[in-house]
Amino acid sequence: MIVRIRLAYLRALRKRMKISIILFSISASMLFAVSWLIMEPYMDTLLLLLQAGEYDAAERMVTSMPPLIRYSPAIISVALLLMATSIGLLGYVTHRIMRIEYMMLLDMVRLLLFVATLACAAATIFWAYLAEAFVSKNLERISALIPLIYFSDKMFRLCLAASGVAISVQLVRLREILSKTARTSWEKLTVLLILSILAFIIDIVFVLPILVYMYRRRIFLSFAYVGIAGRTGQS
Repeated sequence: MIVRIRLAYLRALRKRMKISIILFSISASMLFAVSWLIMEPYMDTLLLLLQAGEYDAAERMVTSMPPLIRYSPAIISVALLLMATSIGLLGYVTHRIMRIEYMMLLDMVRLLLFVATLACAAATIFWAYLAEAFVSKNLERISALIPLIYFSDKMFRLCLAASGVAISVQLVRLREILSKTARTSWEKLTVLLILSILAFIIDIVFVLPILVYMYRRRIFLSFAYVGIAGRTGQS
């Protein structure tokens, strides 16, 4: 009876997880295309000029920037808004799963996702201000915003990557339940751990396969058996 109630609860919660993954996919694609390939090289060069005291060169760089770069911060701001929404939904899902059974690692995930949501929301605002500064070609404001953007962006990425590691470890701790309910092998869980490490080293896009795997019906519904099918996987 308890398992049936939990399964119904998780089925309803899984719909929120799907929305989170869709938003994450859209946002990560936009950030990779615009932030990594266009904005980061430009901003790194601009920051180096400012740190070297080459204000005239930086001024020329700002006043002669191509339209693609000028309007890229606005696109990044929209992408980060989607990402903040996705992370917030994921944190909500994690919080609701813990109502079934307390798990220390999921509690850590919830905290990391909360911080990541705040940092991502802050980055969204800073990029929106940068978009305005780029349009007005205000070098002083741009130079003040770049450090804030780097800090908030780095913070949300680190917290999100750390949450991916914690989720992967939690799934490893649930391996006995997962092997019975979803026929999950140790090799698949090892791949998830490797992907979570790559999210730290390379980019948060490697968190996406972890979320997609967790979303799988049998994997997600396996949380219904925590605390019932033995104590395996509990904190």
